[in-house]
This record gives sequence, C-alpha cells and structure tokens, in this order.
Amino acid sequence: MARDARLTAELPERSLDLLDDLLSQAVARRERFGLRITGGGAFPHPDGARVLYAALDADDDAPLDGLAGVCRSAVSRAGGRVDGQRFRPHVTLARLGRPANVTSWVRLLDAYDGPWWEVDEVTLVASHLGEGPRRRPRHEVLGSYELG
Repeated sequence: MARDARLTAELPERSLDLLDDLLSQAVARRERFGLRITGGGAFPHPDGARVLYAALDADDDAPLDGLAGVCRSAVSRAGGRVDGQRFRPHVTLARLGRPANVTSWVRLLDAYDGPWWEVDEVTLVASHLGEGPRRRPRHEVLGSYELG
C-alpha cells in the first residue's frame, strides 16, 4: 500500500519492535477489502510533476482511510513523525529528477480501470535513499501484517 504511514523523520531503531507490535494489533482488527487501480495523477500537478502515480479505488473508501489512520497512529505512538498531508491512495510509478509536464501520461492513466483484488495484508517498508543501484532508493521489507 502506498504511503499509509510515510515518515518525515527516521524512526529510532529501538522503536521498531514497538511499531511492529502496534501495527500487528491495529491491522488485525481491520477487515479485508477490495482495491483496484483506476486513473492516475501527478504530484504536485501534471504540468510541473515530480511524481507520476496510478490512483487506487477501494470498494468502500472507509476501509482504506481507516487503515491509513491506524497505521499513521501506530507510527506516531512508536515515536515517528507522520506528515499531516491528506491521505491519497496511490501507487508511485515514477519520481522525476526535475519538474516535468506529464499531462499526456495522466490522460493515458485516466482511461485505465484495472481489475479488483483483495487487500489482505499491510507491509512495512524502509526506504534507503541513494543506496540502490545507480544511487536509486533501496527498499527493505521490515514486516507484514495480516488483515483480520
């Protein structure tokens, strides 16, 4: 899941066990739900984009928003800082080195309605910026938490 608990500062290593426990408990209380990719967009806007994304649509908005809320709360309770931006469910497709016009890509994505699938887990991922091949981010799975 994209950006359900994006940290604005690194969480201390000693807090990871607490975060693991909090996420496990919070996610287990949530029901599984349907999700699909439909449409797309860009942050901050298509004619000066830094990020191109595919939008996500839940079969009912409440489960996804609620899941994001409990994940953010768990990060906060474990000592992390969570950004205060509005939650926008998405999958990041590209990060651009400098702002660019991606309007044609957004139009192409807007015509797409993908198949539904069942969300049955949340995965906690650490991003290590500049540590991957060609100085790209390297991602490390820290834990997976099954929905109830």
